[in-house]
Amino acid sequence: MTILDIVSQCYLEIHEYLVIFCPEYKTLEGDFPFSPNNRQRKRFDGSEEIYIKNSYILALDIIGSTDSKETNLFKDNIISVLSRFSRSNLFYEITGNDAYLICADEPFVLIDICQAICVEGKTLITKGEKLQGTRKGFGFGAVSIHIDNNKRIRIMDGVIPNVIPKTFSMLSGIDEISSEYEKNSLVIVDNIFLEKFKESLISFKIIDTLKKYKFKHCYGNYSVYKLY
Repeated sequence: MTILDIVSQCYLEIHEYLVIFCPEYKTLEGDFPFSPNNRQRKRFDGSEEIYIKNSYILALDIIGSTDSKETNLFKDNIISVLSRFSRSNLFYEITGNDAYLICADEPFVLIDICQAICVEGKTLITKGEKLQGTRKGFGFGAVSIHIDNNKRIRIMDGVIPNVIPKTFSMLSGIDEISSEYEKNSLVIVDNIFLEKFKESLISFKIIDTLKKYKFKHCYGNYSVYKLY
């Protein structure tokens, strides 16, 4: 490989990531094309982006995930639940792995999804098996929804500090709770989410408050609720 080939390859890789993380948008004449203020944005490649400044976020991952029949069925059931709750203000990314990210501009649909997935997990939990349902957490922050030309969705952080790694990181707080509780029945809630919509969780039992708890990507106050 010549020096020109190496430089060309580097250019292509830089261009590929700039298109993802610093795209050019179609804007009105005179507007800056790399930082529009509107919520719905059109990119020059034809794809669409939706910026949600105040997004409610549900992050979850499968506990004890394996390639077992029950785990694969559980994954299918989770996608089925998400499809059942489909609506214009709800977005989720299908990655094919054991983690799921769902965003909406109001919390109630996420709470309903959380409960439905909780029930799906409970029906598949068998004593002595590895599959133990899901760990679940509610966060709040700015996200950017990228919808490509094939209608596939990618969810990214809208601003810094990054809310997506923070929300996934706090799921480890579920592991700090007493083993008397089935992890599948618990949801950990970021204090910012709680301040915005505490009344939406009033029907659930609060079992612990993790004050100034430090996770891998963040620290702060969190509460843990029991869904059943």
